[in-house]
Amino acid sequence: MTTSAWCLAIETSARQGSIALLREGELIGESALELGTAHGQSLLPAVSLLLQQHGLTTRDLGRVAVSVGPGSYTGLRVGVVCAKLLAWSLGIPLVAVDTLQAIAAAEAESTPRLWVVTDAQRDAVYATCQTVAVPHCPQCEIPTMVLPVAELAPQIGAADRVTGSGVEKLLQHSPGLASQVAEPSLGPTARWVGHLGWRASGKGELADVRSLTPVYLRQSSAETQWDRLHPPRPQ
Repeated sequence: MTTSAWCLAIETSARQGSIALLREGELIGESALELGTAHGQSLLPAVSLLLQQHGLTTRDLGRVAVSVGPGSYTGLRVGVVCAKLLAWSLGIPLVAVDTLQAIAAAEAESTPRLWVVTDAQRDAVYATCQTVAVPHCPQCEIPTMVLPVAELAPQIGAADRVTGSGVEKLLQHSPGLASQVAEPSLGPTARWVGHLGWRASGKGELADVRSLTPVYLRQSSAETQWDRLHPPRPQ
């Protein structure tokens, strides 16, 4: 067994985060994280414990895969910083995984068009359209975007399926889509971040540990409030 066989996956885009340990793309262990307000305090000890449970240390890792968003601003920052710290200090590859594509990776059925939807707060959602020709291997058809839920609904075709933690919000606007919802509609988990990360690293699709930042797609509430209170001065 070589050190390059081990991959640590980190998913912190939502309040319920997770970490996973994979070997050659196969899940070995996974732990849930109740991130709450102590994101930074809980993540590294959880990583250490998961590795100890399988007789490993961080030096046995061959790569790190991290969910980069969109999602929780604080959670994503903590997850990405932790992943970058590990990759940098250990000198191992870092892989960035789109959060919504990681949700699509959980799809166990072949699906021509699968929409993944999560809540972007206020009247908006994050959404992507994926093709799942082979179960658990999504291919991006429409990259992740943020848009008002009223603008997303008309783009969903009659034969398309829908999943993700934002489904309830979508159905509140368009209840007629209920029959197209994949069950169960889940949030992202580290195991699928690791699955996609392993595939990407095998194709040489690696992130720059120095420049990688979370993908937010929209301002935080604090940033929006700041801009409202501090409009640009007329030229």
